[in-house]
Amino acid sequence: MNTDTADQTEESPAPPDALKETRVEHIAVLIADMNRFLSNFGQNPAFKDAKISLAEWLVLTMVAQKVADNPKDLTKTLGLAPPRLKQILELLTGAGLVEISGDSLQGTVAISEQGQRTIETMSAALQPRIDESFRGRERSIIAFERGLKVLLRVAASAPMR
Repeated sequence: MNTDTADQTEESPAPPDALKETRVEHIAVLIADMNRFLSNFGQNPAFKDAKISLAEWLVLTMVAQKVADNPKDLTKTLGLAPPRLKQILELLTGAGLVEISGDSLQGTVAISEQGQRTIETMSAALQPRIDESFRGRERSIIAFERGLKVLLRVAASAPMR
């Protein structure tokens, strides 16, 4: 048996430097794709109709899902700077979509009835578009989810500055 042929048909592992480069390139592509997705998603008329931005919708949705119930945890969960979250919460509070009790960092954030109606209305408007966009692309969604998990692990292991 000729071992040269066997060696040529088997895939040999890539050198560590090539793996690092490929991973960085994949992450860059993933970030670019996510940025394009978010830009397009944020242009949906549902945001204009509700008079809230993508960032405000994200915070409102996280509050509605009870992912975090105070501003400090929301900043950690969403990766937002405290001043930016404070600005968003002030806008949402002013619009009657959330209610804050107590301190601006340690207090409790809850969705209001109007906020819940806004989420429901926006979800009803956004879901058909999402369904249409992703129909027949299950493999792409699975690959995206895998890439996103890698990206989140990389972000979680990166030192905070």
